Parts: sequence; C-alpha cells; structure tokens
Amino acid sequence: MIPSSQSGGPQRPLIYALLALFVLLHNDLWWWDDATFVLGLPIALTYHLGYCLAAMGWMALMIRFAWPKVIDHHPEDESAVEDHRSGGAA
Repeated sequence: MIPSSQSGGPQRPLIYALLALFVLLHNDLWWWDDATFVLGLPIALTYHLGYCLAAMGWMALMIRFAWPKVIDHHPEDESAVEDHRSGGAA
C-alpha cells in the first residue's frame, strides 16, 4: 500500500504515473472492431463498466492515501467540538 503523508511525499510521482497509465487504458482501441458479447453486452461496453468500477476504487485509494492532511484540518471545528463537550453552544 502507498503510505499516507502530510505533504504527499515521495509516493506522489508514483500516483501520477499510475494515474497517467489509467487514463491511457481508458482508450480501449483494441475493442473497437470486436463484436464479441460478454455478460450480454458488447465487449467494449463491458470493458468500460469494469473501467468505471476500477476508477471508483482508484479514486477512493487516492483520497485515502494521497489526500494532503492540511486540507482537512479546520481549527474552528475543534473549538466547536470542545464547546459541545463542555455544554456550551456550538
């Protein structure tokens, strides 16, 4: 797995390289002239169905492991939690 870090760190080039590969795989030139059916759908459509599912998983992994921590830090949220715990108005 790609480790999480605050600045993006050394895994960022790997993430960008894999993203570029993923974008290139979107253009399925090899299925354009194939009339084969898979799961009752043309093979190109089945490929794109799988591609969409893979894109969903890829984005979830990018958010989990490459999202900068500084973007999610909101000091005002911490004070609201403290006010709520102490019985004050949030």
